[in-house]
Amino acid sequence: MDALLHSGIHWSLINFSIFVSLLFFFLKKPVKEFWESRAGRIRFEIEEGEKIGREAKSRHENLRKAMSRLEAESRDLVLSLEREGELEKKQLMEEGKKRSDRLKEDGLRILDQEARKARESLKGQVASLALETAERMVRENLKAEDQKRLSDDYMAGLERQSL
Repeated sequence: MDALLHSGIHWSLINFSIFVSLLFFFLKKPVKEFWESRAGRIRFEIEEGEKIGREAKSRHENLRKAMSRLEAESRDLVLSLEREGELEKKQLMEEGKKRSDRLKEDGLRILDQEARKARESLKGQVASLALETAERMVRENLKAEDQKRLSDDYMAGLERQSL
């Protein structure tokens, strides 16, 4: 444990912990707001898809009511209108389902893309901040005797290579 304290690694761990805490503190609200916004948009798109489905059902119901008033007319006309109504119902339901599915897929795809973008952005920011922190730590912790030793080691290496 003493060797760990004397090596200075504990400062790196403390600095890293502080860095992660600050990063979490400052990014928590924007990331939360971003995801809440995306969830709201997706929720809105899903509700719109459901609304289209309800409108299709309502329209179908209106057609059924109109056909019930026309029962007094010939059976051929009633059967023809029923077939048309059923076909339109099926098409409207399929169209509504397709639109709803498409909106859901688009929303999920956009959500996935935005999540990937956010992850990449965060990775870049974390890497940049880690590099800055490491540079600062080297500058702060590098003493004159360390610089002299590194310089002497470098010169000795050059002399060995020239031989």
